Amino acid sequence: MAAPLVIGLDQLRREPPSRRELIEGVGVLALLSLARIYVMLHPSDWFSFNPAIVVLPPLVWLVVRCPPVFAIAGAFVTSILIFYETTYGIGRYGDAAVVIMERVKGAQAIVAIGTIFILVLVALFAERRRSEAKLKQSNNRLQLALDCAELGTWSLHLNTGRFENDVRDRRIHGHGQEAPPRTLAEMRSQVHPDDLAKLDAAGAC
Repeated sequence: MAAPLVIGLDQLRREPPSRRELIEGVGVLALLSLARIYVMLHPSDWFSFNPAIVVLPPLVWLVVRCPPVFAIAGAFVTSILIFYETTYGIGRYGDAAVVIMERVKGAQAIVAIGTIFILVLVALFAERRRSEAKLKQSNNRLQLALDCAELGTWSLHLNTGRFENDVRDRRIHGHGQEAPPRTLAEMRSQVHPDDLAKLDAAGAC
């Protein structure tokens, strides 16, 4: 439970978050802690029957919007409070009507499952962010190459026949900026006659 947090804090030191990420992460983490403490201290409220109603939305928010360490810290805080309830007989995990060892096993199970769940989500979204960063970098390099060569780009959706091109491609081929070609039929005049047969064959596939 503590090891992922230590690793996340070390990563946070090496790769500091942006100001927006830091403010948002700390704010949601504080909200999560206060909400969980409220549920712990008010066992008679309907929230206490299913604490996940209070815990899960902020945790998912941290996973999706913030660096991984904030979601890991949220899972850590939630786990510590569960152990606190079990140890000091507070809230549902401190119900004296249940044998202490059963409460301990229940607390261990919910902490283990919850931590694994959050770690899996954190890993998935971290991989997604890395993929998005690589894609953005690749697109930036491609755009730089196009700018240096003064080339334009176009795309043709063979299933629908929809045609799209950028401003530079329109200027190169003399397309009007107000009414650029939108379909395969409209851009046929810009295709070399020797290539029309190949184009039609590709569109028919």
